[in-house]
Amino acid sequence: MKTIEANGYSSIDELTKSNQKILGRLFYLLGFTLCISRVFFGINMSISDVFMVLLVGYLLLMKKVVFSKQLVLFFIGVICWRLLSTILLSSWVDTSVSLFSVIMTGQKFFVNLLYLILTISILHINPELKKDFLSGVKVGTLFFGCLSMFIFLVAPASLKSFVLFGDLRLKGFMNDPNYFAYLQTCGYCIWYLRPFKGKWKNLIAFMGYTFCILLSASKTGVVAFLVINLLFLIQKLFRKNINVKHLVMTIMTASVLIIGTHFLFADYVSNLIARFLSIPQFVRFEGVFTNFYGAIVAGGSGRTEAWKTAQLLLTRTHFMGIGFVDYSSVALSVSGSPTIAHNTFLQIAVEWGIVPAMMGMLLVFGQFVRKLLLKKWLLCLLILANIIFSFSISLQNSRLLWILVGLLVVKEQGSLVNGKKEQSND
Repeated sequence: MKTIEANGYSSIDELTKSNQKILGRLFYLLGFTLCISRVFFGINMSISDVFMVLLVGYLLLMKKVVFSKQLVLFFIGVICWRLLSTILLSSWVDTSVSLFSVIMTGQKFFVNLLYLILTISILHINPELKKDFLSGVKVGTLFFGCLSMFIFLVAPASLKSFVLFGDLRLKGFMNDPNYFAYLQTCGYCIWYLRPFKGKWKNLIAFMGYTFCILLSASKTGVVAFLVINLLFLIQKLFRKNINVKHLVMTIMTASVLIIGTHFLFADYVSNLIARFLSIPQFVRFEGVFTNFYGAIVAGGSGRTEAWKTAQLLLTRTHFMGIGFVDYSSVALSVSGSPTIAHNTFLQIAVEWGIVPAMMGMLLVFGQFVRKLLLKKWLLCLLILANIIFSFSISLQNSRLLWILVGLLVVKEQGSLVNGKKEQSND
């Protein structure tokens, strides 16, 4: 294994084209299968884990596994901190610490690190290989999203239950509709900035992503989708040389059409809106526009109580966190409810401890700002989508999140090192 200086990476490794092609295809398949996951024996497993293991094995065989010294020291510190918190937890909270719980939680953290190391190592070999991964995510989310909708619309009830959460919310091949909406939103971001060739393919992609997010009935998903589309609209307005006269005329014409339609077809429009809102999946969205805070916080998952439990765990552990002990079991002993934090920032703070969590978040934020200054729009947009979802769901074990962190921290050839700018934008 190699340890590379944290102030930059050496030049791109010269591997044969066939080796790079193998890496690219495996990285593509990893991205393609990210949206297939199920819980087996208490472990959240994904088909992408198979390709992760293959990639790590291949990199070890080629002796191309790469670390940065900064990250190695940081995560050694995190592990030591969490081990200390694990040992001390029983003296802070009335809970038992079982070896099985520690192993299971440690396994999740270890898998996350493997995804991070894998991404850094592949991009060190060739930064262009990230395009294979992003393409895999784009095609995979669209394919499995459309397949899920097809099953939802025409398949028998026995198959529908496989892609539904409860009776109505579409979760695709994921465990939860919110995580399904999260991956669909990320896929949409990639597609929008890197569309397919052909108008029909792009029309299908737009409709597929839109309906998948709506049918998931994820309020956070809809908010993220609206925010991202608003950013796309602003970007279009600023990128093009807008004719002010033409813009004013367009707005006035649209306003006249909307007002005219309202007065001429008031009953029909009201009927249409009422029918739209009567669709069970869309009923959940009404609160987003009438009571945003209540819709996001006081919804079915009881996020307010979950956040209070997370804050209680932080204070009870003197802000050192719960270490490698299962979050749900500790939450159950403290609050009587095994609900996780439903907030990535709180969840990481409770699991890692406040000091490592703050250091990690500052590291990621610093790299995000750097990529923003370098106009890496796609990567920044994906991070923004993760930030929005992080306020209402726990993404600390999200494979995609750790891969994106890997994309953030890698300083590619030509990056902002010693005052030089990166040569290409995402």
